[in-house]
Amino acid sequence: RAEQERLAREKAERERAEQERLAREKAERERAEQERLAREKAEQERLAREKAEQERLAREKAERERAEQERLAREKAERERAEQERLAREKAEQERLERERVERERFKKEQEEIRFTKETTVLNTEAIGQPHILLIRKRNNMQTEIVAQTLRMGRNVADVDYLIKDNPAVGRHHADIIFRDGTYYIIDRNSTNHVYIDGKMIPPGQEIALQDYAEIQLADEPFVFQVLR
Repeated sequence: RAEQERLAREKAERERAEQERLAREKAERERAEQERLAREKAEQERLAREKAEQERLAREKAERERAEQERLAREKAERERAEQERLAREKAEQERLERERVERERFKKEQEEIRFTKETTVLNTEAIGQPHILLIRKRNNMQTEIVAQTLRMGRNVADVDYLIKDNPAVGRHHADIIFRDGTYYIIDRNSTNHVYIDGKMIPPGQEIALQDYAEIQLADEPFVFQVLR
């Protein structure tokens, strides 16, 4: 009986040891599986982070490229605008120089047309019994002696007696100087830029008496009116 008990104890000990071994192996497998799953999860998270980082870098690169393209486009547009403005300025300057050249040629031609052979020129040399007028154009100090009873002044070469064609502010038929009953008068013929006597504007269409050495201004063109004795 003692032998049977011993054998029973040994069997029970072997069974217990086997159960413990199996339990340890099971626990080891479960631990290894958990570690494997944890490693896989960590790897997946790492790959996800790397993918997210790559996507972020790709977005940033695309944004930088887009911003660079927009900057280059703006710079190109600005260069083209500046070039167009430069060409427009050059064209405007060329047109201005051409206008000035044409104006100089026109003025030279007009000056040749109206050139006086001496400083004092008599218009309407047929004496009609009144004092002569001396008009002094202050711009160039040109003196013009006049004996006409009615003197038309303006820019229209075909319609006036005293031509002032080199000043566009003066009207085509700006004013008349007339002699009546021993007195000289000036009349503003409804000019755009008016007539001034000694700095005061006169009403259009009214005869205003002129005194000796009065300053007449047609628009911005000044004259001195002098009666010759």
